[in-house]
Amino acid sequence: MPPWTIEQIAIRFEQAAQVARCLPTPRAKGFTGCWELILQQKSLPEGSEDSNHYHQPPPEAVELMLESCRWVVGLATEQRKLIWLRAKGYSWRHIAERVGCHRVTAKQRWQHVLNCVVQQLNNSAPPPNNQ
Repeated sequence: MPPWTIEQIAIRFEQAAQVARCLPTPRAKGFTGCWELILQQKSLPEGSEDSNHYHQPPPEAVELMLESCRWVVGLATEQRKLIWLRAKGYSWRHIAERVGCHRVTAKQRWQHVLNCVVQQLNNSAPPPNNQ
């Protein structure tokens, strides 16, 4: 089987970000009232979809997302921020503003971080199945 590549890792992080967007926002149990639901139902016109309705991703997609999250555990906070900002689809200009460097530097750092993840995976994990 072929080893991991930077492109495969980048695609996997993008897929993980998409799955994370599909999941509902976590809330503490016991701190929501029934009035929120009643007011929300009255504010929606009949037959419309609830704007906060989330589509449950398949369990396989959630497992792949969790696996991708485990890859970044050993990275620095700035490196994780770079990976997830790009995976969420932010432009290099926006990422550079958030990280505090030039956009070309941000892209080079992102590629370096992905290369580190690829090397770590190729040395320790079995190669991926072709998707």
